[in-house]
Amino acid sequence: LIGISLVLWGRQLRPVHHHALAATGTIMLTIAIYESTSPIAAVALSSLYISVAIDVCVFFTWSLAVAHMLFAVTCCMTVLALRPETPWWSGLVASGATVGVGIVVGLLSRFASDANVDVLTGLPNRGGFDRALNDEIAVAARNGSGPALIVLNLDRFHAINDMHGYRAGDEVLQYIVKSWLP
Repeated sequence: LIGISLVLWGRQLRPVHHHALAATGTIMLTIAIYESTSPIAAVALSSLYISVAIDVCVFFTWSLAVAHMLFAVTCCMTVLALRPETPWWSGLVASGATVGVGIVVGLLSRFASDANVDVLTGLPNRGGFDRALNDEIAVAARNGSGPALIVLNLDRFHAINDMHGYRAGDEVLQYIVKSWLP
């Protein structure tokens, strides 16, 4: 149900709602593990905490993702410890996998998003610009409007790099971006 609601209404949800959905999913999974009929089912269900870690590590900042993962790991360890027929180490395995997969997915998603951004200025690079321009053209075609594009050219920018060094040129670029963007 949470997944369906995210697909249907995800664009209208505010970030606080996404946090609530992730926490609700963690709690529902914990209840399902506690109520499961066998220790095998409990351990198998505990592997679903990985899906929580993937979600929070892709969509939230690192600090918030870590908080959600700590909540999921705490729920996992607690619920499996409360089941006397479940081996003591099963919570460690499920929790370790949850944290490990969450961190890897978080890093990979950040690398993928950074691939379209210039590290120095924070602006889209060529690939990011092409993607954003195509998206804006598609939106304009649907709305019957035309997109606007501003092109800046810094005259004699090469001379700044030659006379003052690349660090000074980087500072000039960063200053221009800060002054133009809100």
